Amino acid sequence: GKGEFFFSGALYADGYTFREPTPELFNYFSSYGACPNCRGTGRALGLRAERVIPNPRLSLAEGLVALWNEHPAASLYQKHFIDAASELIPPDLPYYRYTTQQKRLLWWGDPLQGIVGIQGSYEQLVRHKETRTYAYTFQGEGTCPVCEGSRLHPDTRWVRIAGRSLPQVMSMSLEEFAHWLEQIDLPEPRRTLAEPLLKELRHRTALLLQVGLGYLTLGRLGETLSGGESQRLQLATVLGGQLTGAIYVLDEPTIGLHARDTRRLLEVVRQLQQMPNTVVVVEHDETFIREADHIIELGPKSGEAGGKVVFSGTFAELQKANTYTAAYFRKKPPAFSSKKFSADHPFIHVHGACLHNLKNICVSFPLRALTVITGVSGSGKTTLALHLLARTLEGWPFLLTSVKRHRGYYQLTGEDTYQEILIPKEGIQRVEVLSQSHLVRNRRSVVATVSGAYDAIREIFSRTAKEQGYDYPAAVFSFNSPAGRCPTCEGEGVIVKSMQFLADVRLPCPSCGGKRFQPFVLEVEVGGKTISDVLGMTVEDALDFFTRLPKMPDSLIKSIRNALTPLMTLGLGYLRLGQSTVELSGGEATRLRLTSYLQPHAAPTLFFIDEPTTGLHFDDVERLVKAFRELVKLHHTLVVVEHNLDFIAQADWVIDLGPEGGDAGGELLYQGPVKDLLSHPTSYTAAALREKYAGRAL
Repeated sequence: GKGEFFFSGALYADGYTFREPTPELFNYFSSYGACPNCRGTGRALGLRAERVIPNPRLSLAEGLVALWNEHPAASLYQKHFIDAASELIPPDLPYYRYTTQQKRLLWWGDPLQGIVGIQGSYEQLVRHKETRTYAYTFQGEGTCPVCEGSRLHPDTRWVRIAGRSLPQVMSMSLEEFAHWLEQIDLPEPRRTLAEPLLKELRHRTALLLQVGLGYLTLGRLGETLSGGESQRLQLATVLGGQLTGAIYVLDEPTIGLHARDTRRLLEVVRQLQQMPNTVVVVEHDETFIREADHIIELGPKSGEAGGKVVFSGTFAELQKANTYTAAYFRKKPPAFSSKKFSADHPFIHVHGACLHNLKNICVSFPLRALTVITGVSGSGKTTLALHLLARTLEGWPFLLTSVKRHRGYYQLTGEDTYQEILIPKEGIQRVEVLSQSHLVRNRRSVVATVSGAYDAIREIFSRTAKEQGYDYPAAVFSFNSPAGRCPTCEGEGVIVKSMQFLADVRLPCPSCGGKRFQPFVLEVEVGGKTISDVLGMTVEDALDFFTRLPKMPDSLIKSIRNALTPLMTLGLGYLRLGQSTVELSGGEATRLRLTSYLQPHAAPTLFFIDEPTTGLHFDDVERLVKAFRELVKLHHTLVVVEHNLDFIAQADWVIDLGPEGGDAGGELLYQGPVKDLLSHPTSYTAAALREKYAGRAL
């Protein structure tokens, strides 16, 4: 008979309904394509993988799945799974050596009964009243167990191109993605339809590889990228757009790049310029300066002693100029460290590091030495130094109450990110992490207070006030104390006006005119300067001013000199004493925090420092190395992640990771004195150093 018939776009097979694969299905911003459990965020309250499998070094036979071996009723699931999956997953195989298919089988089953899923053991335990509370102990806010953090609806797993689903593709690094694109071979007519899209994808991916971002995954959140990574991503996007006749300004695009990747980035910038466009780069990198068509140098120094054009011309002309940059290029590269380690020199030993892409490596860090971790971007440097070792030692020495002692070492064991860490019993009293993410900024914290000079300065003003007949304690001269600060701005010197959706506006205080203090405080002068005048001085000027100040106790002058001299050593003489720490760059804030440790009485400290040469001129790098040498002389230990070749060359000990980034990295290529690294056949760091030191006797 006649009538209307509606045929659903869904597919029914094996008792499961597969939804029609429209473009919306592959968009997690769409309600149709977003994971129903986490609504497209990739995060959800549910099973925490690290709680279910706390130690990836274990095998099924050793009790890998904590969910299955900590309750009698749950132990049956382990026995059943081992029996059913023994041919696919050997019971004695450690989890960290599982393939992607084996991990999926363990978690999702299909067709076996895995950990999660409609018939998964977790759901079964939750369903029964007597085991529900036990099962909930494995819950928490974390990666969504349904979409595994992909943010996409589970149905997207069933649609594949060249054997890969979209969630699998999004978990690829850009290097893996580029390789996969070359393997795609579609039948007609799909090939004809897809070829223009594939061509554009290959082109844009090649640009991302050229700017040194091959280690990033496609699903990496933009908010987790560093400033240098974001800038290089934008550069690749612009280059792919083929825009011409534009002016591009790049602010230190080589930040975080290895010397190998810097050359690739330079080629991309050249392509952008030849389109044609005008490219202006603010940069300290040696390669960029050598290859520039025109160089403008500002100076001659920092702060008030800078701001002038001291050179403008070609690189050939620069080499004859009388500037700090020209002097660097005329000098020979710095000499290698000559430090030698005796057989009984104390080392920190890390055994079996396997966090993120680290390949079960064993690494040693000498105490009372400058150790530099090198390798291309994404090779595992930050993972080893900050995410594994520094994070494990957070809270030192309070950890000592809960660690074992083993043959002159403190022994840390049982973590899923490493097998064992051995720390000498003597030589470390504190642990400090100095990186962009660990810097704490405070508007009320200024250079004078952080350096420790302000206490002595306030005491000098208090003594002078008493000589003038005013009984003012030192607290009156503190902008953090109500005793003498301006009540309107509370000692900040500015009033902050909220602009709703725009950035706040900071205006000079109408009461004190930006001087921070009440009028009666400003009546007291030392050497013709008020306390407000002193806070306006640079470190260099203040050091000269107080050193020349007559009739003051030597102890106070010495205290100021001891506090400010390290700032000069670290190249921070241009900072103002009243400059807030929120106004400092990451490099300036890191160096400022180091100043207190350049005092002879400072406790032996283990420092973890992430790329301290960022934003520094060659001359500043040389000063920084000298300061680090002083720290080592004071029995401190430094572990530094760095790409700067001048800095690496002067390390006492080098740990080189690689050979590539991402999954192709994480291997220990070399550890030892830097001079011996040069003969390594596959290390990109060794190749860069050989090029820099070519023709020089080693």
